[in-house]
Amino acid sequence: MEQRIHVIGDSHSGEFQNIENSVIHCIGPRTMYRIGRDGLAILDFRTIGIHENDIVVLTFGEIDVRCHIGKQRDMQKRILNEILDTLLKNYFNTIMLNKSFYKNVTVVLYTVTPPTNNAFNFEFPFYGSIADRVNISRKLNEKLVKMASENGLEVINVYNDFADAAGKLIPALSDMSVHIKMECNQPIRDQMDKILCRCLFSRDSTEMDG
Repeated sequence: MEQRIHVIGDSHSGEFQNIENSVIHCIGPRTMYRIGRDGLAILDFRTIGIHENDIVVLTFGEIDVRCHIGKQRDMQKRILNEILDTLLKNYFNTIMLNKSFYKNVTVVLYTVTPPTNNAFNFEFPFYGSIADRVNISRKLNEKLVKMASENGLEVINVYNDFADAAGKLIPALSDMSVHIKMECNQPIRDQMDKILCRCLFSRDSTEMDG
């Protein structure tokens, strides 16, 4: 039986919608911060329909970078690394709690995509310069990749595939807003295929051992 791919997140979950056997669960403009703060009240795999052997892709963090992290640093006089470490610690606590409800669910973390100044959103406005948000995005992604490896989680990191030399989202590859254009998501699909192959190999190996 094919493994079902559940993509859960903010609007960036739509960047996966043309991937075969995927189900998109866009839960609105939820932040990585809220996932960590509110836990199962916002993200509970069991109520979303996740089953054993499924793959879960989580797409949170872009709104945190766009609106909140730089503002917390400046207004609360906090150190950026401390903000990111606290944010990710709480985020991972919620993820690992969800994972603990299953014997075999593969969790994939989608890193934050390159920032842009396109399509100003009055509800979730940009904070800080584009260069500052590029720096925050890269630092957040670096820490997320490291923590994912330490916790046995998969990662899809396509930042460099969609960023220009300055680290900004390339307009031609975007939907002219903050998202990667679905027609240009081949790097995402390629990394997803590699994860699927690893999952299939692991499942086959387990069945042979049994």
